[in-house]
Amino acid sequence: MSGSDDTDTGIVSRLPSLTRYDHLLAAIPAAFYLALVASQFLPVPTRSALTAASLVGAALVADGLFSRPPRLPGRA
Repeated sequence: MSGSDDTDTGIVSRLPSLTRYDHLLAAIPAAFYLALVASQFLPVPTRSALTAASLVGAALVADGLFSRPPRLPGRA
């Protein structure tokens, strides 16, 4: 095959850029996943790990909604 393949640009360049709020939404379940993994490998009760994860999730939601809320384009 020749070098003029469509994959030269890469699939990542065609994906839409992720916003801050996309990262916040991804971090919430990641906190719960890390809490469950930590409770399996560390001497931490699952209930305590999930409580900590829910506090992290609540802090992320509060930050996304109240500390730095989304704004419409053109509005400050």
